[in-house]
Amino acid sequence: MASLILGWVGFTALGSIAAAWQASIAAATGVGVVSGSCFAVLQSFAMGGASLASAAASSLGLLGWLLTCLL
Repeated sequence: MASLILGWVGFTALGSIAAAWQASIAAATGVGVVSGSCFAVLQSFAMGGASLASAAASSLGLLGWLLTCLL
């Protein structure tokens, strides 16, 4: 039961990957996640915020956003 509750609030192996990615962004930039970045858009999508397409299109255009995520 405890593992189900912990998984529901984000303590999973996949959550750890996202947390490690977020920590690496903070270490690299010294300021943390920037609004409109690849991580921010994916986080918003996962939390039920803006759709990936609308969030990406509103910032850089879908192709530009995808390219920034890959670099």
